[in-house]
Amino acid sequence: MNDRPDLAVKLDCDGVHVGQDDMPYAEARRIVGPDRQIGVTCKASRDLAMTAGEAGADYVAFGAFFPSSTKTVTTPASLEIIEWWSELFEIPCVAIGGITVEIDAWRVDIAYSGTQKCLGVPPGLAPITVSDRARARFVERSRSWYLDLAMIGDYVGPARRYHHTAPVSMVYALHAGLGVLLGAAVLAMPTVLGAGAPAGPVRVAALLLAGRTREAIGVLREALEIDSKRADALNNLGVAYLAMGRTKSAAVNLERAAKHRESPRILLNLGKVMEDAHEPAEAVRAYDQVLKLRPKDSEAVAGSKRLGVPTKSRRRPRKKTPKTPKEVARTVRRKTAPATEEPPS
Repeated sequence: MNDRPDLAVKLDCDGVHVGQDDMPYAEARRIVGPDRQIGVTCKASRDLAMTAGEAGADYVAFGAFFPSSTKTVTTPASLEIIEWWSELFEIPCVAIGGITVEIDAWRVDIAYSGTQKCLGVPPGLAPITVSDRARARFVERSRSWYLDLAMIGDYVGPARRYHHTAPVSMVYALHAGLGVLLGAAVLAMPTVLGAGAPAGPVRVAALLLAGRTREAIGVLREALEIDSKRADALNNLGVAYLAMGRTKSAAVNLERAAKHRESPRILLNLGKVMEDAHEPAEAVRAYDQVLKLRPKDSEAVAGSKRLGVPTKSRRRPRKKTPKTPKEVARTVRRKTAPATEEPPS
């Protein structure tokens, strides 16, 4: 709950976040009690963060880190303060504001966001990503129906078990907001697509978004000349060729990318390309490799189903439970019992 410790208690929330202008930490703690978490906004101040930490805050928040059109940023923060805090203190810290989050590169296990704060679309959705490591540690029975991640995983995965009615109107609002964001990205492209712009993934994505596929391929080829084994560049080159309809070239580059790094995303792209190239055996092989890395990957399961291949064989075999002494004895008697002769017809 944001700003309102009293509502956090009434709604039985796990915690509350208070800003410097809301109320002091001690007052918030008095209201919510000793068991709920409290986070404190510290803007760009090291002194405020240390004061909150000494008082007993469960986490401190720094920011904002970027300009905002919806809120006046009076004290812009830099990433330096995050590094400083993380090196010196054990209390967690969070960054306020929209930042690029490298989920896989940072090995983040669970991350969620809100559609309102960074995109400005109607509130109510919380996009979430969960790593395979985190999924392996899901509790068997969650205390909360709404936050039962195992059930939500089955709801969005191939099992399609019911958990909730899809919030269609909010999903449409998110789709519209992302469309506006992409439009803004196109308007900002001259700064990304200039002659001196680096040959990074942002430039490649911008070129593809602008429909300048041939230029994107040229940028990726330059990157490959520097390092011929860059799996990311090979993967992006394959996707670019696919956008041009050159399926064979896409397949060649994606196969090279898959040899250099067994990434589920690269293998999924390879499977889709092989489907387009009418090579079902190669597509199935790619999807099989994905399922070995991520046994419940919904895209790989869906791809296999499209090709008419059952997915039960790819599931991990169940462990056989040991037989009881009575079952063992019964099996032995059954095996050693003489066969009865059939009566004459």
